[in-house]
Amino acid sequence: MSSAVSMFLRQIVLQRGIPFEMKLPEEPLALGAMTKEEFDYELESSLHFSCKVRLENNRGVYF
Repeated sequence: MSSAVSMFLRQIVLQRGIPFEMKLPEEPLALGAMTKEEFDYELESSLHFSCKVRLENNRGVYF
């Protein structure tokens, strides 16, 4: 088992639950209620965040 998984499992035991907050957004997005512009914005911001996380996790290497 990797060190990261072991650390995660230890934190679950120590904190008696998931070691971070999990919650739903205030208002979940409904595809049918969005305009094309709103949909495009949400899609772009999700892609931007995903690429940023990949860059940070992989020391600057794009997939």
